[in-house]
Amino acid sequence: MSPEPTPVLKTVVDQSSRVLKTYAVDPGLVPEHANGERRITQGGYGDRQLFELVQNAADEIAAEPGGSVHVVLTDTYLYCANEGTPVTPEGAETILRMSMSRKRGGQIGRFGVGVKSVLVVTDAPQFFSRTGSFGFDREWAYGKIRSVPEVTARLGEKFEAPVLRMARPLDEATERAADPVLDELLGWATTVVRLPLLDGAADRLGQDMHGGQSAGGREEFPVGFQLFSPHVAKVILEDRRPRPVVRRTLTVERDQELHTVREERTGRQSSAGKWRVFTLTHEPTDTARSSAGELHDRVALDISWAVREYEKDTTTGLLSSPKGRGRFWSFFPTKYEMTLSGILNGAWKTNEDRQNLLDSSPFNQEMIRVAARLVVESLPGLAPAEDPAAYLPLLPGRTRESETVSWADRYLTERIWEATAHRPSLPDQDGRLQVPRDLNVHPSLGKDNKSLVRWLTMWNSYPGRPTNWLHPSVEATDLRAGKVEHILKAAKRGRASVREWLEALVADGTAEASATAVRIVADMIQSSSPYVEEARTAKIVLTEDHGMVAPVVGKVFRRTDQDGLRESLVYVDAALSDDPSLASALAVLGIRDADVRGRFVSVLEQGFGSYGPQEWTRFWELFHQAGSNHLSHEVVRRVPAPPVDAVRAHRGRPFPTDA
Repeated sequence: MSPEPTPVLKTVVDQSSRVLKTYAVDPGLVPEHANGERRITQGGYGDRQLFELVQNAADEIAAEPGGSVHVVLTDTYLYCANEGTPVTPEGAETILRMSMSRKRGGQIGRFGVGVKSVLVVTDAPQFFSRTGSFGFDREWAYGKIRSVPEVTARLGEKFEAPVLRMARPLDEATERAADPVLDELLGWATTVVRLPLLDGAADRLGQDMHGGQSAGGREEFPVGFQLFSPHVAKVILEDRRPRPVVRRTLTVERDQELHTVREERTGRQSSAGKWRVFTLTHEPTDTARSSAGELHDRVALDISWAVREYEKDTTTGLLSSPKGRGRFWSFFPTKYEMTLSGILNGAWKTNEDRQNLLDSSPFNQEMIRVAARLVVESLPGLAPAEDPAAYLPLLPGRTRESETVSWADRYLTERIWEATAHRPSLPDQDGRLQVPRDLNVHPSLGKDNKSLVRWLTMWNSYPGRPTNWLHPSVEATDLRAGKVEHILKAAKRGRASVREWLEALVADGTAEASATAVRIVADMIQSSSPYVEEARTAKIVLTEDHGMVAPVVGKVFRRTDQDGLRESLVYVDAALSDDPSLASALAVLGIRDADVRGRFVSVLEQGFGSYGPQEWTRFWELFHQAGSNHLSHEVVRRVPAPPVDAVRAHRGRPFPTDA
């Protein structure tokens, strides 16, 4: 009983008939088409049947997000079932034509060249859909083509025939009755692809699904697939050959950029991986599109960068992401690694196996430039308030050719550093990323990273600090510091001197700012920093009458007595000198109490023009404390004619002029 004709089945029958007539006109197309299929299966596509089937299934879900994909492997069949859009007449025609794809937007499947890779594992792929079911068969196709007299006259009775150029309708009811697994899947799925397997194919497909000890160097189906196909709610990979059955269930939860991918696997505890995924939609230029090959008719393409969510290092308290090289993906991993962390996914122009990016393609170069912009524009979303520079280790390594892993990695790395120079890429004191030219950069204070971080953290601790300076977290590790150097070099941004850095801290003129700076310089002295000499020239010590001055030993003092006498000595502001917690730091800087003799000399230097009885009384008390016998000549020289108040205040003691 023939199935009721549908638009899909009509397309299958009409196109198959048309191909057969074409072979009668040009028999040479038969080996040409057969060779085309062999080229696909013997190339890199030979290992990608599972990937291609799942990707095609995922594309059919895109219009109705939330659907599932279920792959089942038995000893005799591989099934791939999906919800979503059923097979269309255009989709059927795509399969029946060589090297044709109806991909749109960011899709990579849609029954393009990749689906033809199934011929590595089967001679009779079958498609069951609500819009019609049809199947291919190598022996049947050979028989139909051999029945054309013009073909046998040209090629003889024995020749290799293409498989996927002609198909025939299948009776779904009959097939379901004979196959319980197919019947089970068609109970909920929109489309099921069934592959009757060649000998030995099941073992390799099992390795692709779930790895295992015999997998060797083969990669199992990657958990990260749904990072770039989040419209697929669930992927089930089920190998029903062993006992017990091996089953992997992959799901994804999305909260803006945060994607949580969960995996449940028989015999193992379920696991979850958190990723940040950033996506940019790009419309290729005419120049890029002209070199894009089968991608040329894409109006817009998505490029995505995915990185693992941070984890806190219990030792350092810093946030970090798993180390290791990243990789270029074309919805599945390619062979191209990169020194940028994470996964960079896009519809790159590759060789036919989608494993290697073509370096001569203006399309790829444009896409990589856009990817570099995406990476840098994503950095603010990777700079948490608790550790604003946590993103720095994610950035790529050096651009020297010997330290990159491919032309694509080298080109991407160069473009990323260029982009950091013109976009927000470094955190300010508040942890917000800024364009490097808008930031002041602290000095490079030697190789003692721990001391540097301590000083920068102290500087940052003052609430009134200027915010347009680089955040201290950028120096938390050598790796972070190295990435900063790349950005500064790209931005042609220099560093401030030690003096400029310290004086910027006290620009508001407050005692609190001065106290912070004093503590920093004291710590530098105690750490034997080679930058102490320059630090001592910075005007950071708040004084009573002279504003901010440099902490020069013997020039700045702590006041010990408020007697109201005018002096020439420079005294630290009372807010500093009266702070017990600052006494040690002031002492390290050499700022000590003024001795009595020095104070008396400084009083003499100020003159006595407005002294009254009380001032003269304090004057003489200080005179005797300082050692009157040694200072009498100074008093005589500076007070040749003592006023009456001065004499009275001396209370009958021998006046210095009598000594």
